[in-house]
Amino acid sequence: MDMNAQLKQWKYFSQTIPNSSLCFLSNYIDITCALINAYGSRCVQDIHSGTEIATQMLQKCQTTNSVQLRLLELLETKLQWKKYDAQLLIFPELTEQELRNICYGTYQIKQAKSYIREHLKQSPLVDNDMEFIIELCAQYDDLVRVRFESRHCNNKTHIATVQFKLYTESPISGWYCTCTSGWRDVGCCAHVAALLWHLGVRRANISENTHPLSADHLFASIDDSMQFSEVEKSDEDQDDNNNDTHVYSVASNSTNSDNSTSDEEIVD
Repeated sequence: MDMNAQLKQWKYFSQTIPNSSLCFLSNYIDITCALINAYGSRCVQDIHSGTEIATQMLQKCQTTNSVQLRLLELLETKLQWKKYDAQLLIFPELTEQELRNICYGTYQIKQAKSYIREHLKQSPLVDNDMEFIIELCAQYDDLVRVRFESRHCNNKTHIATVQFKLYTESPISGWYCTCTSGWRDVGCCAHVAALLWHLGVRRANISENTHPLSADHLFASIDDSMQFSEVEKSDEDQDDNNNDTHVYSVASNSTNSDNSTSDEEIVD
């Protein structure tokens, strides 16, 4: 349980705090935290294990995003990006712990799974098969990016770019995203985490829990139970009950998209 959750267990902090009490709020938090530290369970059992991580975070705070700088320098070259299915890319394998070390926690990873589910598209070649579309740079083979739709603004996408190098001890050398927090080096945004999770941890495999069509078997059984047959009505039935005949139909739409994109919107 994190510190915020422990504070919410106290009745005063579990409800809306009036503005008139804001001037005393810091004192209330200090007193509550002191009581939790004295008599409650600690959020972090080993307080010395995070020293190394804290040192890394402080060092990264002083650096600039190398991938962002590289993309800015390459804007004039007009990079060409082509779309592929993620399963065609040879990407470094990552463990869940390695991804947690990159994110400095699990918050972005929890958000990443829903971004992956929303990014899956229907395959134009195989029915009921899904694809995770990535974009590869034609000029540089160490860059991969994904366009994620924004959850807060319609008709807006965030481009998450990852720089990687195969067969090295640290295969992920940098990342950048066009979202608000995508430039940071201390951790990464949920879009970058989604790209790393699907390509590195999941190895571009679409599981049943991620597959948006996993409920097709249920809908198929419901559809089979709805059998409509045309029955001729007698004159007597028509006199007693004059009902309309309803026709049910299911239509499927398919959309096509271009396989190549330009590099005009890499960096905000």
